[in-house]
Amino acid sequence: MPLLIIGPKDTRTAALVATATDAGETLALLHRPDQLPRISIPPRAALILDGPAPFDPARICQDIRLLGHQWPVLVLIGKNDAARRIQVLDAGADMVLSGDVAYPEIRAHLAALLRRATLPASVRLQLADLVIDSGSRSVWRDRQAITLAPREFALLEFLMRNPGRVFSEQQVLKAVWHSTAESNTNVLQVCIRRLRQKVDTGFSLQLIHTVRGQGYTISDTLPPGASLTSHPRSPQALLAAS
Repeated sequence: MPLLIIGPKDTRTAALVATATDAGETLALLHRPDQLPRISIPPRAALILDGPAPFDPARICQDIRLLGHQWPVLVLIGKNDAARRIQVLDAGADMVLSGDVAYPEIRAHLAALLRRATLPASVRLQLADLVIDSGSRSVWRDRQAITLAPREFALLEFLMRNPGRVFSEQQVLKAVWHSTAESNTNVLQVCIRRLRQKVDTGFSLQLIHTVRGQGYTISDTLPPGASLTSHPRSPQALLAAS
């Protein structure tokens, strides 16, 4: 696949470029993000590697989206840095993986992102006064436009396609983040909290629910066991995990 790799000048970037080339990819390589407007090979996907300051994957993701590019973007960062994962996803990345992942897995994730990116139909989904358009990636509540980060929209769309169905944390992570790693649980909880703030705050009818001991759902009726927290585990389970 035509692939854009953006990374600092170091041995890790060089090793990844060599591996991708051996796998038959058509590559464009950038060490300087300011060269983005001048890339010579139109990529189907972008792969960004983390690096020391001033190399900033979140800023690069923002620049890609500001330039109007809709390529799937996958970022490799430190394994346990949840705050950095959240920052990069909010900036426009489609997926974040730990930097020690082997290239065959990276390629499989990129292929999955590309399949999703080429799904044809624009679908309008509605629940009560909440409306989303999957084609334009637009969201309205009571006719008021709501701006969501890419991952927030993906999470909302997943729930809206399954109204009333309760999903566990692992099911949501697999469907939206394409990962079931425990390190992503905090990222999911933050995303749920931010999505609830944007979609439900200021409205008497709450739509996004955390069901204690089960998971998450979107519904215009209050499901049994629903709470306003961002995590579905019981207090006993949370104490045991702490």
